[in-house]
Amino acid sequence: MTFKLKIFSVLISFTMIQSIFYSCSNEDSENDIDNSVVYQCQAMPVVQSAAPLASYGYSLNYSAASNLKVYNRNLYLGADVQNLLMASDLTQIITLVDSLYTDIINNEFVTRAAGIAREISELQPDVIVLQEAELIRTEQPSDFLTNYSSDATCEEIDFITTLTDALSAHSLTYHIAVKKENADIEITDMGKDIRITDYDVILVKDGFNYYGEISSDFTDQFSVDFGALYTGFPVVNVTRSYSSIMVEKPGVLDVPVRIVNTHLEMADSVIRQNQAAELAGFINSRNENIILAADLNSDPLITIPPYPYDISFAYQTLAVDSSLFDAFTVSSNEQNTCCLDILTDAAEIPEVRIDHILYKTNGSNTISVEGTMVTGIDPLEMISSSDNSYLLWPSDHAGLAAGFIIQ
Repeated sequence: MTFKLKIFSVLISFTMIQSIFYSCSNEDSENDIDNSVVYQCQAMPVVQSAAPLASYGYSLNYSAASNLKVYNRNLYLGADVQNLLMASDLTQIITLVDSLYTDIINNEFVTRAAGIAREISELQPDVIVLQEAELIRTEQPSDFLTNYSSDATCEEIDFITTLTDALSAHSLTYHIAVKKENADIEITDMGKDIRITDYDVILVKDGFNYYGEISSDFTDQFSVDFGALYTGFPVVNVTRSYSSIMVEKPGVLDVPVRIVNTHLEMADSVIRQNQAAELAGFINSRNENIILAADLNSDPLITIPPYPYDISFAYQTLAVDSSLFDAFTVSSNEQNTCCLDILTDAAEIPEVRIDHILYKTNGSNTISVEGTMVTGIDPLEMISSSDNSYLLWPSDHAGLAAGFIIQ
């Protein structure tokens, strides 16, 4: 179940709103502020396709025996919704809502997707595991004054469609094996409603078989009572989940493997720990070969908990309680993966290791790590914006790639 958060910027004039939020709206409506204007639902005002980028030189040095290659990436919305959910007063909410959409536009995902597709085209993973695979929809004028008579449905950008299109430009075909919906949040500034629907996604390369999806929302979820800030606002649950699918390929990967994806809570370490424990229980209940590719929001080496990352409890719960091995520890390639907070700043460096690829066998098979690679943290990997006026990191998270021999 998902929840919508309706927040409005009462102090922002409609004229100012129109100048900031201009790309997408409903057509004729009896509630239009100016009935002489026909609003058109149109795409976000950034380049809608990006040419394949030149080779960078990614390589995992796989041997011929490697039979499963996994890539993990948090795609990054392009704006910090977490700050909005942590807002302490209405004035702060107004400021954050007003800048959110502009940040998403300026951190243009179509351009960033070209960089991620370049990584994937060179690494050739069999399975792609993604977090923050967003769907952005809008509605204009806002229907706040008519008690939210409809949800925002004007699709501005679908991260998964954008990425698979970018992969197609490299002649790569991946199938959506799992698309698990998480939080569904709609915000408004009175002039325009912005709806952000979050997904965790698993893509499987053409030629591989996939089956047996098991997905579930976590029992413990982070929530915000916005009614304490403004009368009539709801309690909002920020839904998070785990999702999984079995993969195999006769003659290549004859031993089936369950790929598991999750993005644990960032804002509350107790909830994050409870989610990790629930996921560990699921993994322990499966007599299967498991590869967990995830954003755990937990660094195994941090011993003092600076907000918002706990020490190592969530990671340790999964690694120890579920007897999971860390592919990057095994391969002596432990590198920080997050966060490149300003996507346009080449001086940014990741400070924590919160993205992981962990694995375990069913006891009858063996899994060995052939190679690992961390991508997206070298300034040379930054991509030119659509107007060539600035450079962008592909995401605020690094990409992880690991190759395995499973037999």
